[in-house]
Amino acid sequence: MMDVWTTRGRDGRTVVFKKEGDKEVGFMYSVQGRVITETWGPTPKEYTREQVEEHFADYVNGPKPATE
Repeated sequence: MMDVWTTRGRDGRTVVFKKEGDKEVGFMYSVQGRVITETWGPTPKEYTREQVEEHFADYVNGPKPATE
């Protein structure tokens, strides 16, 4: 199974998420939107799109602005 979706980062970049695998071999999750691709897995648990986006939030949005 493969699931691919896009979202926009804080700076307006388009970010591509991908989930592939199954419960027998595990799942690989990746995000692409900068120069590199970040990968997470393999893991036996199937996460939702929201959970995958949350996991990669720092990669997608960069560091949070400093607050005073």
